[in-house]
Amino acid sequence: MASGRDDETGDADQRAGAERPPQQEGRPEPRPAPTEPAPLSQTVGRVVLGVLALLFMLLSLDNLHPVPIEWLWGGRGGAFPGEGIPLIVLLLGSFVFGMAVGAGFAWRRGRIRRARWEREQAGR
Repeated sequence: MASGRDDETGDADQRAGAERPPQQEGRPEPRPAPTEPAPLSQTVGRVVLGVLALLFMLLSLDNLHPVPIEWLWGGRGGAFPGEGIPLIVLLLGSFVFGMAVGAGFAWRRGRIRRARWEREQAGR
């Protein structure tokens, strides 16, 4: 008599007459639908994200007017040299540029930490 857990559950299934449907190769078994509601933190996060999206939409609708850009070297520039660039485009561009710079610094810091960890592991 086998004492493994799988054998016990398998024997119980066989005794009850339950058969598993054959599983197709390459396909995972379907997961049952969740019966529990989303945790409160997930709900709060979704509400906060929705409020931020709404504020961003209001900000963008209020900042559609073009603004002239004065570069450090004194020239005017932009996609529309005579009129300037819409302020929301300037705000979005600044945000994306800041995110890219921050991601670059984080990536570099991760590489430095990984190299330091690998050196420590090689020295042991």
